[in-house]
Amino acid sequence: MKNILFCVISFFLLIGINLYSEEWRQFQKLSASDGQAWGIYGYSVDIDGDYAAVGKPNLQGQGAVYVLHLVGDTWVEEAILTASDGADDNIFGYALSLKDNFLVVGAFDDNENGIESGSVYVFRRSGSTWTEIEKIIPSDGVEEGEFGASILLTDNNLFVGA
Repeated sequence: MKNILFCVISFFLLIGINLYSEEWRQFQKLSASDGQAWGIYGYSVDIDGDYAAVGKPNLQGQGAVYVLHLVGDTWVEEAILTASDGADDNIFGYALSLKDNFLVVGAFDDNENGIESGSVYVFRRSGSTWTEIEKIIPSDGVEEGEFGASILLTDNNLFVGA
């Protein structure tokens, strides 16, 4: 069975196709457990094996990423991640990429290296615990560079759009 995620503001639907009958059906409707206002839950989504990451960049306040773990046939929220130095309007969670035990999250409006120069945060999973291990800012950050607006994590490389 192949699972495909479709996103909608404030919740997203997990929809899959049975490859034998080619019938589409909804598996589960997911929403943020904290009910935090002004976020766009499901704006960014990535899935790797039995784990999914769901971005919720906030329009007002700090964004978050929700990590889900597939238990049997049900996606269960395992963690809510935020930036350790997060500030309002950094747009944390706008882009993300999940690979094996690593999750990389963009905050393209981070101002640490210039106004809206952007940054990305790297998290590592150990068991069911996710820990922020690094914050990356562009060495040549420019105002409104928006580093972290897109992200791709592969086996050996991290690609960050600006």
